[in-house]
Amino acid sequence: MVFLLIMTTFRSLPLAVKAAVLNLFSIRAAYGVVVVVFQFDGGRSLLRVSENVPVEAYVPVIRFAIVFGLSMGYEVFLLSRVKEAWDRTGDHHESVDAGLASTGRVIGCAALIMIAVFIFFVTSTNVVIKQLSAGLSADYQME
Repeated sequence: MVFLLIMTTFRSLPLAVKAAVLNLFSIRAAYGVVVVVFQFDGGRSLLRVSENVPVEAYVPVIRFAIVFGLSMGYEVFLLSRVKEAWDRTGDHHESVDAGLASTGRVIGCAALIMIAVFIFFVTSTNVVIKQLSAGLSADYQME
C-alpha cells in the first residue's frame, strides 16, 4: 500500500522500488541476526536464553509487518518534505538537503526510541518476545 502511495504521490516507480528493496534488504539482514543469536549461539547468553531455540513461525511475519510499515512511513515523511522543497525551489540538491534537514532529527529520534523500547523488551522472560525485540532492534540499527 505504501509502495503505491509513494509511486502515485511522487510519480516515480524507481523511487518506490528503491524504498521497498532497501527495506527488504534491512529486514532480511535482521532475520539473519535472529537466527544466529537464537539457533547458533551468537550471543544467546547475553539474552539469558539457555539453549538453542527455534524461531517461532509467526515472528518473521509480525516483524516484517512492523518494520516495513514503520520504515516506509518514515520514507513517505522524508519524501514529502523533499517534494515540498522541490515545489518551492525547483532545485534537486537544495530539495534533498532541505528534506533531510527538516526530517533527519525526527526520524533519527524515532528510531532511537524504537531501538530503546525493543532492547528493553529483550529483558522479558518470554523467548518469543526476545526474538521479536532482538530482530526489531537489529533492523532499526541497520537502517
